[in-house]
Amino acid sequence: MSRNATRNEKTFYTSLGRNIALARKVIGKSQIELADHVEVSFQQVQKWEKGTNRIPVHELTLIASHLEAPLSQLIGVDDAEAADSPLHELIEQLSNKDLRQILKAWSAIKDPKMRAAIVDFVNSLAAISR
Repeated sequence: MSRNATRNEKTFYTSLGRNIALARKVIGKSQIELADHVEVSFQQVQKWEKGTNRIPVHELTLIASHLEAPLSQLIGVDDAEAADSPLHELIEQLSNKDLRQILKAWSAIKDPKMRAAIVDFVNSLAAISR
């Protein structure tokens, strides 16, 4: 980010980076996978996610497509369609520290059978607590 960037620009790019990182983590993608898709280095993705560097529009559209997230959601446009999106709901829920810990652990589990067993277990717990 240039030294001449305004406070609003810094806030925008920090928020954009946070939204990209959350969307990426929600679908279980690594920075390397995202970087490969956009054809940049993973270090560039790190800088985008920290809000340090601006993201060219072309790359931003590739990111939104790869993360299956509405572009309006990533940039923080508050409209009715974005508010109803699954990503918006997840971002709201990710303010919960316990959920973030669960998602971090989930991303470490690569075995599809184990993931399926965990989903079944959590669904069973949810059914009991209704």
